[in-house]
Amino acid sequence: MIPELIDHLWQSTLFVAAAWLLVQGLRKNRAQVRYWVWLTASVKFLIPFSFLVWIGMYAPASPVAQTEWIAVVDQISQPFTAPAVAAQTAVAAQAEGKSYLAFIMLALWACGFAAVAIRWLVRWARVRALQQSAEELRINTELPVPMMSSGGLLEPGVFGLFRPVLLLPQGIVERLDPAQFEAIIAHELCHVRRKDNLTAAIHMSVEAIFWFHPLVWWLGSRLVDERERACDEEVLRLGGDPSIYAEGILKVCKFYVESPLPCVSGVSGSNLKKRIEAIMRNSGVLRLNFAKKAVLALAGMAALAMPLIVGMMNTPAIRAQSAGKLKTAAPPNFAVATIKPSDAPNLEAFLSFPSPGRLSAPNFTLRQLIIIAYSAEIGGVTGQVTGGPSWINQDRYIVQAQAEGTPTNAQMLVMLRALLAERFALKVHTESKDRDVYALVLASRDRKLGPKVTPWDGTCRGKEPQPAQPDSAEPRCAAFFQPPGLFMRGVRMEVLAQMLSRPGVALGRPVVDRTDLSGEFDFDFEYQFNRQAPNGGPAPADPLAPSLFTALQEQLGLKLESSKGTVESIVVDSEERPTEN
Repeated sequence: MIPELIDHLWQSTLFVAAAWLLVQGLRKNRAQVRYWVWLTASVKFLIPFSFLVWIGMYAPASPVAQTEWIAVVDQISQPFTAPAVAAQTAVAAQAEGKSYLAFIMLALWACGFAAVAIRWLVRWARVRALQQSAEELRINTELPVPMMSSGGLLEPGVFGLFRPVLLLPQGIVERLDPAQFEAIIAHELCHVRRKDNLTAAIHMSVEAIFWFHPLVWWLGSRLVDERERACDEEVLRLGGDPSIYAEGILKVCKFYVESPLPCVSGVSGSNLKKRIEAIMRNSGVLRLNFAKKAVLALAGMAALAMPLIVGMMNTPAIRAQSAGKLKTAAPPNFAVATIKPSDAPNLEAFLSFPSPGRLSAPNFTLRQLIIIAYSAEIGGVTGQVTGGPSWINQDRYIVQAQAEGTPTNAQMLVMLRALLAERFALKVHTESKDRDVYALVLASRDRKLGPKVTPWDGTCRGKEPQPAQPDSAEPRCAAFFQPPGLFMRGVRMEVLAQMLSRPGVALGRPVVDRTDLSGEFDFDFEYQFNRQAPNGGPAPADPLAPSLFTALQEQLGLKLESSKGTVESIVVDSEERPTEN
């Protein structure tokens, strides 16, 4: 949440800076134009660019896109795209300290929001009480809004967002001569026509939500300044006498207090000295020429179109067609790697990391290596591999590799991708397909787990656990088959589902985690596991051991249910048998 807010704030700040540049070029034009520029900058605080990007992702788009354009869009849209923000948020959520910081910041924001909101409500209630006690004033029945006389010293103002009422202080008719009174009424009616109360209420909501941002309050003063000047210009344009109008404003400021709410439009807002000077000069304002109209139109279209285009260029269909293939990271690579054919029987093999920086994959088919190497893209080992000749499912290889330093297991798998691309000339891409799966769920309604699963105690039986890997299903300690069952320590439920999806388990379909259990657990349960005999052939399963389905329910308190699910598949585009080394 914090990274999203930071992105939104700097984008909105940049938007206000662009509005300021536009206003500088419109200083000799009508105040109404400048007012709408500032109001647009205010509304931007309520509309994140990421929302427009999201709309663009679901908008119809041309199926033709170039990879170069996708790369450029990635760089430009980095602060705007939801995936990048989501990744940062997920990383932040892993750190307990940052969670506390986020909670403290949320509490501080809530206090500030409540203080500003209560301040507005108290002032609104004060004006509301005046309006309810006011009496109808029948001076000019042709006015488009009711005119009412209220007690107190509040200046003339328009109260109400959708059904406005013109509130006048008692005795104002005696303190202003008829010409001055008419000019003041013309000013207030201008507020009514422009719906200034409604637009002011919009910015008040911005001030309440983003109370901590000083630029928001500065923007509010610009809005009040331009709206009062816009009404001044309108009164003079309708034929009002500058000196009479100026004297009327000065008398109002002398005898009455300013409106306490921006959404109750009065007379005395803005810099009074500059307003009186501008009224007395009455030099007129320039209309927008074609060039300025074009600049404003282009600026508005760019503000809307850029995030929409970013979203359209980041749709899965566009990205799949333009990029298509999965990117295999060349650096870093293994320092030493050997790939040799294996003559061992077709038994299930397991990849291991016997020492820091070392990868061992004995008796693996290319298909199995692909699933492991690209497990991050296909949701772990639940994914499938399609395409390619039959030998990728039959020929087995012994892969041994050593990397420099002490890379993590996830980094080792990235190196494995590069090795497959280099030695097997492998090229692949991903596809999403709906297919039959097994859902791993809790067996009992009381959501109790079985005796063979316990919460992880934070240790790995005398060894230090691996560092946390955010957004990774990589086990913290260990996860491997150990006849006659499955042994796991410090792993999440999704890892158990991935282990059960392995071809050697022979379930015939992927397993997906739907237990809704968070945290890490220890598992150690037995079932009819096919072990390897000393002569290298398969040994019969223990007839006394329970089946996997029974073991899951009795020992772990879990069960497998037939279901449907979306499974990421890897499609093999091209490959070659490797040369032995």
